[in-house]
Amino acid sequence: MLKKYVSGLAAGFLVLGVPAMALACNWGAKAEGDCNQISLSVAVERGKSEAAGTYDLYWSKEGNPKKGEIIEHGEIPALKKGETHQVVYDLDKNKNGHEGNYAFYLKEPNGSIWSNPVKVTGCSQSEQPAQPEQPNKPEQPAQPEQPAKGGQLPKTATSYPLAIAWSGALLATGLGILVFRKRHA
Repeated sequence: MLKKYVSGLAAGFLVLGVPAMALACNWGAKAEGDCNQISLSVAVERGKSEAAGTYDLYWSKEGNPKKGEIIEHGEIPALKKGETHQVVYDLDKNKNGHEGNYAFYLKEPNGSIWSNPVKVTGCSQSEQPAQPEQPNKPEQPAQPEQPAKGGQLPKTATSYPLAIAWSGALLATGLGILVFRKRHA
């Protein structure tokens, strides 16, 4: 009888505990930006309140900013559900220039998350010093402006379906063990 009780407790912990661990981070984050600044909005999406946390802003000239370098570090105050904290980073502080890929990495006591990546392009004209005019050069006809190409889509996938699938598999395994033990007891 004790073995069945312990088996039931273990199965219950796995079914209820594993999804809770997978969904530990209570914050939600949305980043956006332009040639002047990158901003981040942080809000509590789950839970009652959160302790303070930190963030790192990653930058990469090309490719995934998560593999780039940290260009800013800061703190996020304790937030209650419904409150939002705004972080603004002035791109003039980036020694690498304005253009590139940016993403925030947020760490709070219950976990960590990445913000959506932000791609900043088309800023090079404002960053370069004005060139002196060259005399005796024939003027070239103006090129028509190309329409803006679409940017990178935000990552909207969640880990909920995976947590549900794992919970279902663990529940089925636990039930299978209980049925097996009952028939062979």
